[in-house]
Amino acid sequence: MAAISPDGRLIAFTKERLSLRDFDATAGKIWIADLVTGADLVELGHDGRVQAMVFSPDSARLAVSGTKATTQIWDVTDGTELLRIAHLAGPPGLAFSPDGTRLATASSSFWGRDRTWEAEIWDSESVRLVSLSVAG
Repeated sequence: MAAISPDGRLIAFTKERLSLRDFDATAGKIWIADLVTGADLVELGHDGRVQAMVFSPDSARLAVSGTKATTQIWDVTDGTELLRIAHLAGPPGLAFSPDGTRLATASSSFWGRDRTWEAEIWDSESVRLVSLSVAG
């Protein structure tokens, strides 16, 4: 899994193995490196295996979602966790609004024979839920 920042300076990547049988010590770890110099800048620790990553439009934050139904937003300069959002199901898909003030998440889950889809729009600074759509 990898994501390149909109300004083209940074790459965020994981080194997770896809095997479900083996314990993977790198699960949930994300490295951010400088694409120009190749230098490692920061290491992040996400809850569970990483399923989606996206940089904010200003390249200052990284949103990450994974198998434990959480989304975390990180400051990419120092690795500070800025926000944590819990979801009913996971892993959600992620997208920032063009101005970076909103984060959209989407997920689906199975409950027996029923499937539920959930789409949420969050204020990316306050973690306030702005909009919710659930279909089943």
